[in-house]
Amino acid sequence: MPFYWSAHYEVGINYVGHAGAWDRIEIRGSFDEHNAAVRFIAGEKTLALATIYRDQESLQFERLLERRAT
Repeated sequence: MPFYWSAHYEVGINYVGHAGAWDRIEIRGSFDEHNAAVRFIAGEKTLALATIYRDQESLQFERLLERRAT
């Protein structure tokens, strides 16, 4: 599964999956508090997830994508 991480000004950002196009995004948490998740959704399916300091959520989503692929 595609998985990327980066650090910007000491803030870690993880991105799991791939969303070339999406219908909507869903944001949970707070960017100001460095604790957020952004889901890229097409129809009813989450294509990708970007998180800030939510490693567990990123890993769970990665497992979901792996199950979808099999």
